[in-house]
Amino acid sequence: MKRGTLHTLEGHESMPYFVVQRGDKESKRFDVYDAVSGTLILSGSPIKQEAIGSVDALLLDDDMRHDWLTKRDTAGDIDQAQIDDYNNDNDIETEGFEYFSREDIAGMSGSSQFSVYDDIKAKLIANGIPRQEVAFIHDYSTPTAKEKLFKAVNAGDIRILLGSTPKLGAGTNVQKRLVGLHHIDAPWRPSDLEQREGRIIRRGNGLYARDPENFAVFIGRYATAQTYDTRRWQILEHKARGIEQLRNFDGTVNEIEDIDGEASNSADMKAAASGDPLILEETKLRNSVRRLEQLQASHADEVLKM
Repeated sequence: MKRGTLHTLEGHESMPYFVVQRGDKESKRFDVYDAVSGTLILSGSPIKQEAIGSVDALLLDDDMRHDWLTKRDTAGDIDQAQIDDYNNDNDIETEGFEYFSREDIAGMSGSSQFSVYDDIKAKLIANGIPRQEVAFIHDYSTPTAKEKLFKAVNAGDIRILLGSTPKLGAGTNVQKRLVGLHHIDAPWRPSDLEQREGRIIRRGNGLYARDPENFAVFIGRYATAQTYDTRRWQILEHKARGIEQLRNFDGTVNEIEDIDGEASNSADMKAAASGDPLILEETKLRNSVRRLEQLQASHADEVLKM
């Protein structure tokens, strides 16, 4: 698997790039790709620092920098949906691997005029949260740094932690004082939702241990009406429904029941994101009809057994 490191030149943060190694030992070479479009900028450098130096020199040259921007405009931005689709289509398992999403790149390099990380942090600070109590997971890139971050979250010194699914998924143990988890987007896989919510729905929460009868965590899912969010939740609904059917199939019947669960939650979010109250009402009615059909089928089976 090719691995890359993200770089920017001070004063040119809008043009981040990846330095990617290919080959080993004598055949080892370093290529440089534009982080926004994935366009190849330079190739074949025998030494990593040489590749970085060449790109920095390129960025300082007006004509060459203009050529780079032209290549980027021609190729267009890589959409996160394209990345996720590619990973799904090619069965690329991202869990357990360190990689950068578009949001991570934007948050680290300032390559986007708008960063959802910076925007949320600014709003939190404006509403009275001290700056030092808000952290971004991508600012802690080493195991030692992450360990210190997780300890600070568990101690309550950092109250709000923002990050992408890969960086805040498996292995993130910060549950001791968690009270809320917020999905600000919809991932492509039901397992990603499970990974996210697994950070807070787990043993080891000291607040729950203190008051198990009354303590409950908050989980929020957000979507923008009449946007691609509808499609994202629709995909999640279809995937989750199939997975849940297979999980509950015991081989004793010819049909798999259409059951409630993550699929139902995703269907509700899909309807809400559409911005049309009639679609939300249709979703509720469909769920009711499914339940009634299941009861009817179950009754018919019981009659046949008599």
